[in-house]
Amino acid sequence: MKSSQILGAAATLQELVETIAALRHPETGCPWDKEQTHLSLKRYLLEECYELVEAIDTGNPADICEELGDVLLQVLLHAQIAADAGQFDLGSVAASCNAKMIERHPHVFVTGQINLSEAELSAQWEKIKLASKPERQAESIFAGIPKEMPALAKALKTFKKITRKGLDLPPVLRSAELTASIVDEESLSQALLATVKKAQELKLDPEDILRRAIAKIQNNY
Repeated sequence: MKSSQILGAAATLQELVETIAALRHPETGCPWDKEQTHLSLKRYLLEECYELVEAIDTGNPADICEELGDVLLQVLLHAQIAADAGQFDLGSVAASCNAKMIERHPHVFVTGQINLSEAELSAQWEKIKLASKPERQAESIFAGIPKEMPALAKALKTFKKITRKGLDLPPVLRSAELTASIVDEESLSQALLATVKKAQELKLDPEDILRRAIAKIQNNY
């Protein structure tokens, strides 16, 4: 990004920050915005993220731009709520994020070794993350996986954590019989749909079932 673009973006962002602050002003602000808390905004943040994902899937740049703005609005509201409480502000959020990105990308900002493989990058990321938070050394290998993450995404993240640590997956997941017919995206999508349809026939909730199955797997490590 050119310097002029950066300056323009910074100026526009400053205007937006001031707008959010005005909406939250205790005397002249909007009644709805003034009443919001981190907890009350949780569902809106999720909704905006899902709408952004939908816009990305459609591929319309105008829609993506608009939905990114809605997600940014949620970030700014949370930052302003914290600033109003004297906890932190948007500058703190940006500074923390910037420091983390530089720290966790030494191959870009320190060594210049940008030809690392995906596996090497993942291992490096985990090593730096643990070094920055040594208290996590004693935590479960699944620390950092959000409890409320959708079950399918949570399962994928769980398996990645297990694989990254060089551990074996449970025997049932190593069975070739279960996945013999799944060879590409189409067959996988059909298998997933068939599983959901079967859950419907059995009057079971596949989200809850998968969530419980993930919990059992995590408890065995």
